[in-house]
Amino acid sequence: MAYVKKYWWKILIIIVFTMLLLLLANNHEHWSDEAQSFLIARDNSFQEIMYWIKYEGTPPLWVLIIKCFLILGGTYETFYLLPIIFSAIGVLILELKIKAPWYIKLLFPFSYFIFYQYSIIARSYSLVFPLLMLILVIYDKRLNNSFLYAIILFFFMNISLHTLIIAGSLYLLFLIDVYKDNEFKNKRNLIACILIFFEFLITVILTLPNPDCVFMKNGGSTLFHIISEATVGDDSNIILEIIITFFMIGIIIFKNKENKINNLIRLLILFLPVLMVYLFITYQVWHVGIIFILIFFYFTVDDSINTNKLVKIVFSVILIVQIYWSFCSLCFDYLYKYSASKDVAEFLIENNYDDRPICGMGYSITAIQPYFNKNIFANRNSDKSFYFWKENNGYDITMKTDYDIYIISNFYSCNYEEEIKWLEENNYVKIDFNGYTYKKNKIYEPEGYYMYIRKK
Repeated sequence: MAYVKKYWWKILIIIVFTMLLLLLANNHEHWSDEAQSFLIARDNSFQEIMYWIKYEGTPPLWVLIIKCFLILGGTYETFYLLPIIFSAIGVLILELKIKAPWYIKLLFPFSYFIFYQYSIIARSYSLVFPLLMLILVIYDKRLNNSFLYAIILFFFMNISLHTLIIAGSLYLLFLIDVYKDNEFKNKRNLIACILIFFEFLITVILTLPNPDCVFMKNGGSTLFHIISEATVGDDSNIILEIIITFFMIGIIIFKNKENKINNLIRLLILFLPVLMVYLFITYQVWHVGIIFILIFFYFTVDDSINTNKLVKIVFSVILIVQIYWSFCSLCFDYLYKYSASKDVAEFLIENNYDDRPICGMGYSITAIQPYFNKNIFANRNSDKSFYFWKENNGYDITMKTDYDIYIISNFYSCNYEEEIKWLEENNYVKIDFNGYTYKKNKIYEPEGYYMYIRKK
């Protein structure tokens, strides 16, 4: 009882955070990326998952968690609960175990990436926050808890390509600290270092794409855009992005008056490898939340979140801006469709069209599949419902008049201009199903469908 009385306001934040998510998340319509992981878990055994994950460009942890969720009785209708569970665990650790100012603890859980992007949207990134908070809890004592540190790092590196890279940075920093403190003489730490190395080896082997894997190309970005988007930027002009970036980097490097060279080295080790991935390999706006959480991690490790007035002010401003984004995103989810997939599925079922020959075009049609127990697209030469990111993925998209219905993702419609022209010139009627992904405070991309039904 004394514990509750002492920490009542922190417990209240945890309860409010969880209850708000439970009330709001069910209104979110899962889009194709969310559906893809769910379908891989649903349509495969554990052994098959390990095969197909090599076409996803990501480690298997999230899909394996979904598989266990389904075995325990979870469904697509309750899928939204998974990220809420992990985010609530992250907030629990933040409130009760992490040292930070009260106003940071009050605002941080409701920031855009924590509250919306990694809690409402059910993707593997929902695991980043709780696991990085776990690492933060034992970070100062990691040399005395090296086995536990190795275990947490193993889970962390299996979230995504980005966390695999960050885990590598944390491993390098661990090796440096073990060497500096002459802790290699401690057999436990030596074994932990070797264990983490083999964890990386296993994760890389599991993640390494097959030779016939084909990824969706999305290119890289600029450092200014990445830092800006991770903090307070929102498709801002290049001048504003440069100002934000140099301001944030200056604070991160020079937040302490002493050990500036050491700070710079540790900063480069922690941030530079993952930034290189964003800069030159792959970048999506959904990914930059990891940088935001990593900045908080960096400020908290050296206690500047508590001791540096400028850091506290700047981070509070960032959180206030992001809470506004959370509010905008939740309003959009309530008023509009994040994806039109459920509307399409309900239309097919209500009109008894789901047993008729249907041709599906574009990756986003994946979001329709979870509402059916089997693959519904006749042009797909497989009983698997998820999308195959491989050279010969089993789709026949040549025009055939024996397909009664064509469903085309409007995001990918530019790839099917000839097919659309053929349908509009022949005996088909068009129905639009509108949906839109939303980023921060504005619509980002279309996530709807064009449905062409053959006239009787």
